[in-house]
Amino acid sequence: MKAVAHNEEDRTKAILVSVILHAILLALLFFLQIAVKEQVLESPPIVIEWGGGGDDAAAGQPDLGQGDAPADVGQQLDDPSSQEPAEEPTPSTPTSSSPPPSPSKPSTTTTPTTTDPNAAALRRAQEEARRRQEQERQRQKEEAEARAEQERQRQAELDRQRREQEELEKKKGKFGSSFGKPGSTGSGQGNTGQPGNQGTTDGTGSNPFGKTAGSGGGSGGGDGGGVGESIGGGLGGRKVIGRPKMVDDTQKTGKVAVRVCVNADGSVSSASYTQLGSTTTDSVLRNKALSWARQYLFAASNVAEQCGTITFDFRVK
Repeated sequence: MKAVAHNEEDRTKAILVSVILHAILLALLFFLQIAVKEQVLESPPIVIEWGGGGDDAAAGQPDLGQGDAPADVGQQLDDPSSQEPAEEPTPSTPTSSSPPPSPSKPSTTTTPTTTDPNAAALRRAQEEARRRQEQERQRQKEEAEARAEQERQRQAELDRQRREQEELEKKKGKFGSSFGKPGSTGSGQGNTGQPGNQGTTDGTGSNPFGKTAGSGGGSGGGDGGGVGESIGGGLGGRKVIGRPKMVDDTQKTGKVAVRVCVNADGSVSSASYTQLGSTTTDSVLRNKALSWARQYLFAASNVAEQCGTITFDFRVK
């Protein structure tokens, strides 16, 4: 309150001082204008006579002659009354200092929340549907990638086996085979345990080195199943000195080709199923063929390792 009263007093004083100064300036201008008007002298008029010659030519006022050079045109005095008095700067009135505005409180905006249970349930259902769709897309993508990888591996295996087969075909005329002779004695067994007395003339496998299809195992008597085997590939010319006892009670048919590698001692160092030459993918037949292939024993050789195929032909009698 004291500051406001003080500001009001200063404003009143400033107004009074301004009024007094303007009054003094107006009075000075008024007296100055009167004094200037009294001092202005009117110049006498100049009379010009036009002489016609004769006596009139001498008429004139020699004392007022100006000679050959014309007199300078007198400069007109400025009328002091027409001059605007210079306006003196008025004293600036002190501005009242207003107190700083109080900081406004930030307005808190409340976000309306949906309390409708139906809307919340619908939103959750939509989110769940999106999540399931995303999971389904991810599952389909992974399955497609897995199928593509399996197909790539299968194609690579087929290419590798085809290349090996082509190489074996090139060597077909260079080596003979101790197998593939018609009328060879088979070693297949039926459930009766009676060995067969003769192999089939066309064999049961795919021996690229022999003139015929390879050595076949005969079938035993009774109603049991028989198994024939054919050895080919790089092992076509290597003598077999030991075979496993092959008993088939699966009542299933099909050919299973097993790729085997034999070391210098004649033992099978590795055995794996191969699609080339196989007509079935039954897991029971595959496991039996792999187990029998690992039990083969070949004659010793100077070669560190030789690889070929043993094809087992499962038949039902």
